[in-house]
Amino acid sequence: LAQAVLARESVGFSPAPSPVPRRAPAPPPAMAYTVRYFDLPALAEPIRLLLHLGKIDFADEKVSFKEWPEVKKTTKWGQVPVVYAPNGMEMTQTKALTRYFGKQVSWGRKNLIFSKKMYPSDAMLAFQVDELIDAFEDVRLKLVPTFKLKDQAEKEAARKALFADGGEIAELLTKIEAASGDKFMVGGTFTIADIWCFFFLNFLRCGFVDGVSADFLDKYPKLKGIVATVGAIPEVKAYYARKDIKTEPFYAPSSSSDPRRNRSSSGDPRGCPGGGAPPIASLGAGSARARGVRGFDRHLTWGGAGRDRLRPRFQLLRAGAAGGAAG
Repeated sequence: LAQAVLARESVGFSPAPSPVPRRAPAPPPAMAYTVRYFDLPALAEPIRLLLHLGKIDFADEKVSFKEWPEVKKTTKWGQVPVVYAPNGMEMTQTKALTRYFGKQVSWGRKNLIFSKKMYPSDAMLAFQVDELIDAFEDVRLKLVPTFKLKDQAEKEAARKALFADGGEIAELLTKIEAASGDKFMVGGTFTIADIWCFFFLNFLRCGFVDGVSADFLDKYPKLKGIVATVGAIPEVKAYYARKDIKTEPFYAPSSSSDPRRNRSSSGDPRGCPGGGAPPIASLGAGSARARGVRGFDRHLTWGGAGRDRLRPRFQLLRAGAAGGAAG
């Protein structure tokens, strides 16, 4: 036996010494996503919100309207928002991006048993989420023809008619209200349908679209409640609290010596996330002089005069809205 052991050792079968434990090398820092869009809370807004909620690092690259004609030539479809993935892939189309990041971001208790993806894995729930988001898109499409109207009074009158009792948008919103849950849009849980509802309805009442009353949502208590519920989520409030209203005036709250801490009693941040909120691809810019520009549910600190100063910046957006400058 001893000779056998010696023979094994002579040909390399002796037990190897225990290796010294070493720390695994730290992974290289992941590159961030880059979101490219105008300096407006519009179509990129649901994407930005999801990345924020998921604690996913991203660079928020703002494109000026002056730069847009040249930037447009570099995009896949001639539209924004565009998201550049860490591997350099160009990702486009707001709804597709919202679903993609909804599949990445979970929401709920830290215990994974209670945490759910914001885009449901259940096929029927996912269908209901998509159905309601597309219903909001139907609302947007009713507004598109009004951007071709040259006369301002005619344009505002046409939009008021859409939102009036019996109007096409009023009827659609009534149906969406009936199909929605009480606290959340679908399944009693926070999903991308709530993100879309939050951004799109706030966009419509922020004063960005001439002729739409800021209080139109009062007629739809369930939808208004869902907007308030989303706006009261601490992470959502934190996202809007860090906005610099000097450079992003459409996020501005109502008059206050400290605009960052001025929030509504319902918890809504008073910014104006548009279609990217929203499907704001073809929604125009500006606001009625008498009303000024509003935040989520209040007047902004600046009104008609401020709108006039900003008007030149939004002429390109108006043109792009009618021509589909956003995706």
